[in-house]
Amino acid sequence: MNHWPHIILETANFHGGDPEVLKETIERFAGIAGINYPNLGIKFHAFKPDNVALQDFSWYPVVKQFDIDESQWAEIIGLAHEKHLHIWLDLFCVFGVQTLEKHFDKIHGLKLQPSILDNREILEALEHLNQREGLTLENKKLILNISGLQLSEIEDALATFRNIGFIDIILQLGFQNYPTKIEDTSLKKAEVLKSAFPGLQLAYGDHVDANMPFARHFPVYAWLKGCSYLEKHICLDREKTEFDSESALEPEEIKEIADEIRLVKDCFSSPFI
Repeated sequence: MNHWPHIILETANFHGGDPEVLKETIERFAGIAGINYPNLGIKFHAFKPDNVALQDFSWYPVVKQFDIDESQWAEIIGLAHEKHLHIWLDLFCVFGVQTLEKHFDKIHGLKLQPSILDNREILEALEHLNQREGLTLENKKLILNISGLQLSEIEDALATFRNIGFIDIILQLGFQNYPTKIEDTSLKKAEVLKSAFPGLQLAYGDHVDANMPFARHFPVYAWLKGCSYLEKHICLDREKTEFDSESALEPEEIKEIADEIRLVKDCFSSPFI
């Protein structure tokens, strides 16, 4: 318990495609939840709808709504960097890699979902990026969500991304369901991963029902089980949020998690027996 766990604020698509909502989110969470918390990050989904969905897909009009242009992403990332938040990008298509390239020095780390781990377009784009002069991925953290993968598949993924150039790789647990039933959170998996990959840090991205008080305590339990990166969906106001609100916490609720982590750290502060 010597180190502060990393809290990663997952914006997902709660903003509904409005860049001003993301800017307000940065201001609100950096000003409230980030007070005196040393490891606060925020994660963005920079993608192009036509790269991730076909136009005859029933949800295409909704996905289209989430489109944010390049200039707005520059302002959003610049503001988050100004507020001293660790910036993460969740990669879904090559536009995300292009965004990484344009703002390389401001990006703290990357995240890949299980469905993206063998996406050849993204893998090749990362390989080419790593070959550019002055742009090395060895200094970027990488979170791999390995939910549902066999241990052998995790080993293959690690080999792939190490070969691309990543050194600091974090394995993420988390059941992708909104909201997640408590019995499906599977914290026991942390022990299996620590045993199988003792040199790697762990992360947990939970989707517990945000209306349950347990949603504010679960990240702390995950930390105590060895997960040093805690990803949590956020929003400004659940009642007014149309998308991705089921497990999203508001600013004061994230502050509750940060405050509880401080208290738990104090429980381990005495060196005597």
